Amino acid sequence: MFKWTSDPSNPNYAAKFVAKYDMNFDGRLNFRELILASIYHNQQLVGLPDPLCNFCYFEIGKLIDAIFLYLDCDNDGFLNAEEMWSNLPKMNRKTEQWNIFSFGVDDNIRTASINDFILKNSKTKDGFISRREFRVGILLGFWDRQTETTKIVDDNSRNLKNLRWKENHMIDVSLYNFYKKKIRAELSKK
Repeated sequence: MFKWTSDPSNPNYAAKFVAKYDMNFDGRLNFRELILASIYHNQQLVGLPDPLCNFCYFEIGKLIDAIFLYLDCDNDGFLNAEEMWSNLPKMNRKTEQWNIFSFGVDDNIRTASINDFILKNSKTKDGFISRREFRVGILLGFWDRQTETTKIVDDNSRNLKNLRWKENHMIDVSLYNFYKKKIRAELSKK
């Protein structure tokens, strides 16, 4: 049905599959575990056309690939933190909410989020991520912030955006506090 890779010659394949992704050891896969399994088990197929694999994120994969291709200006098939930091602010967005570049990129204050993404997802080449690693990294980010064992979370209760952003999600609290301290330090010098 899903066309996910399997080993039909192994009669215990399904049980081993469930055991591999059963994080709470209850003998079955809940929403969170099944989505994680669908990402990791099919990471070579994520974003490929549905005839090859059903439920392998084909539509979202096209969007993620478009972002990757935009960011990969040298067309080498890899992204590093500098390419992401330089090119993400140039992307058109439908909203200015949750924009880590809203204060500009000159002070490189929020680079930790991009560096963290590269470090967590870089497997093929140190300090760089491939298109597949980019796809999987984006999906895992959403998985971590938008799933629970019994449901898909469609609000901000799990991702904690409300703690990191204020004034209708337009002001990055950490960035705001950094600039506030910087301005106070400059004023105290006068």
